[in-house]
Amino acid sequence: MIFSIVRTGFMNLRRDRGALTLSFIVPIAFFSIFAGIFGSRKVGTDPIRVAVVDEDRSAVSRRRPRRSTTPPRPKPPCARATSPWP
Repeated sequence: MIFSIVRTGFMNLRRDRGALTLSFIVPIAFFSIFAGIFGSRKVGTDPIRVAVVDEDRSAVSRRRPRRSTTPPRPKPPCARATSPWP
């Protein structure tokens, strides 16, 4: 029963070129375009700034840290390597 329904669906898809194109060709084209645009980024993601507003003004919300508790990102190493020995 299921096989005959699937077979009928594929036969109808073969006859209708527009549906065949929209089903297989267009998704591959869209994927290729977006992969070409977003896949070539060599740079990391841009930092995201977040603002926090304390509208509650309760004792619990005042105890929250005002600044981010994550440690700062390490700086990239210098171009010149320095030796720890004098």
